[in-house]
Amino acid sequence: MNLLELGWIFLTDPLNLSLSLGSILMALLVLWWSRNSGLSVAKRVFLIYAHIAFLIVPVALFAYASGCALPASDCTVKTALYAMPFILAGVITTAGVLGYFVMPRLYRRRMGARALRGPLARFVAQQADKHGLRAPSLHVIDSAVPQAFSFSSFKPAIFISAGMLDILSANEVKAVLLHELGHLAHRSSLLKFSATLAHAVSPVAKFASMHHALDREECEADRFATTIQGTHRHLESARRKVEGFLAFSE
Repeated sequence: MNLLELGWIFLTDPLNLSLSLGSILMALLVLWWSRNSGLSVAKRVFLIYAHIAFLIVPVALFAYASGCALPASDCTVKTALYAMPFILAGVITTAGVLGYFVMPRLYRRRMGARALRGPLARFVAQQADKHGLRAPSLHVIDSAVPQAFSFSSFKPAIFISAGMLDILSANEVKAVLLHELGHLAHRSSLLKFSATLAHAVSPVAKFASMHHALDREECEADRFATTIQGTHRHLESARRKVEGFLAFSE
């Protein structure tokens, strides 16, 4: 029995068809709901993973129905096929969780990042403590390209390149670090990671842009930095310098 015949048998079963369509509909609804900018990051992340889970249900049903349609003297084939989607889901979830928590360490090794101590590290630690946040470790990337990013995993970390430190003034560097601290405060990196994972495993998520939600996180991080510094000037001048450097490099 080929795959088309198995698919036809599956679709002609009213229960399988209704459960599959219902699950796909729920997957679309929660994905659409996750784009609501009024939701917290935690809720949006939950909805993203719920979207993935709902998409797995029809695959599991089809695997089980296919096992039932195959000639087998015992339940070995049925059990194996039925369990396969859930094993896949477990692998995806485990890889996602491990990747999220291990990513900062991988970046430190791969990009030759070194711990940055001194006034800037103390500044970040003081601001984190002032706002009730876990003090992130601060690392310098050996790269001339101006860039900065953060991870809000088990051990939060901020990365800034040597090129960024070279072209920015002291106040501009502080503005960038505060911007990244704002991302940590709002757990923006968790949302970005979850959205990337969804795009990798869900064919539907590829057509659902998360740019609006991510843009909102950027605005929140900007607001965090400018509120502490009391001005937009340093953050805006830092952004202009980085854009100018990148435009000149092209």
